[in-house]
Amino acid sequence: MKFIRSVLLAVALAGCAAMGGPPESQIKSGADKVTAGANLTLALLKRDKITVAQAKNYRALLGTASSALDDAAAALEACRKKTGSTSSTAPDPCKRTVTADINLVASILDEIESTLKAKE
Repeated sequence: MKFIRSVLLAVALAGCAAMGGPPESQIKSGADKVTAGANLTLALLKRDKITVAQAKNYRALLGTASSALDDAAAALEACRKKTGSTSSTAPDPCKRTVTADINLVASILDEIESTLKAKE
């Protein structure tokens, strides 16, 4: 149980970190949260807290979140090249470019997190 709680804490902290900062930080935090969600899914499956079918569903959702992060990273890279901006440019002209993808990831991961917490 301590392991699951520590993974959940890491997931929650990654979610909080993704709320602000430059887009690069948000993408990194989102990727960390996807990894933590995958690890938690595996831990719950090993402890028979979720079924194989449920684990597959969570993995599919995590895959969607990961794809959205990849899209955000590609859009951010293109924007950085176009504008010549960096993560320290203020105001950041590229932040809006990735907002939709980051919000999609956050909503997917929040849903998975709340569902998996209930399974603990």
